[in-house]
Amino acid sequence: MHFKRADIERALKEIENAQKVVIITHRSPDGDAIGSSLGFAKALENWGKEVTVVIPDAYASVFNYLEGNILDHSENTVGAEDAIRSADLLFCLDHNDLKRVGNVREVVDKAIVTKILIDHHPYPSNEFDIMFSSTSYGSTAEMVFHFLDDLDSLHLINEEGATALMTGIITDTGSFKYGTSAITFSVASQLVGKGAKSEDIQKAIFDQNTISRLRLNGYALSEKLEILEDINAAIISLNGDELERFNFQKGDTEGLVNQALSIKGIKMAVFVQDRNGETRLSFRSQDDIEVNKIATENFNGGGHDRAAGGISELSVEETVSKLKEILPNYA
Repeated sequence: MHFKRADIERALKEIENAQKVVIITHRSPDGDAIGSSLGFAKALENWGKEVTVVIPDAYASVFNYLEGNILDHSENTVGAEDAIRSADLLFCLDHNDLKRVGNVREVVDKAIVTKILIDHHPYPSNEFDIMFSSTSYGSTAEMVFHFLDDLDSLHLINEEGATALMTGIITDTGSFKYGTSAITFSVASQLVGKGAKSEDIQKAIFDQNTISRLRLNGYALSEKLEILEDINAAIISLNGDELERFNFQKGDTEGLVNQALSIKGIKMAVFVQDRNGETRLSFRSQDDIEVNKIATENFNGGGHDRAAGGISELSVEETVSKLKEILPNYA
């Protein structure tokens, strides 16, 4: 048993009594958000449920190999909101605060239906009726596997579901570099046994670079990387004009912040970019620097102690200036 028996029994009753289930994940969905949601959706479909995954906005095209019934609220607002209103049960995956679902929040708040949280980020809000929240797991996808295990429902994971869950684990653990345990590898082994092909997944995610993406990343590292030597920090920033110059596609800057953190001696890295007129930040750190605190206190964000994200109301350039002022307080 991985979760409290009472909570599992409550969740089981809700699932058994529901026919239409909606799974909602966070804005700018990453591999774990998409993988955990679609993997869980496949299991619920095999349970006989009518399942819809609602995302606040689009995800990177590298995850197009994953299959499922997805409604993008930014492209099909009416369809996504109708699905939520007609749902018998809502699952919220890979986020623990409804502020993370963007414009979907209003309709979720109004939905008179049980909301169940499955998430591995710290400091969950109290907006959910049943909560499966733990920072002990490297990904929400791994939590979904254990949740299904506690429901005695691992047999519902088919090859498509296993591929989706493996995608979530691979992406959120940095290909098993972070947040892994013996149990994580055991879960991965069982997913392989159910048809997931780790090599194919990693090729699909990491070996599909375009020329424009490589040139954008080269420009970012050669021209826009700043080192704050006194606090062992690195900042990379890209404004809207620069992204447009390199024909930016969603996902093209994925991993840039990790490259900055990989520099010898760097303990904290921040990537700042324009996203459709909104300034977004990605934080990564090592040792005892809690970037989740920086994101929460200054940029209406959150995440993990060593990996977090946020939003700035300032321009990219103004946000970089603000970072240079506040980062010494956290180094």
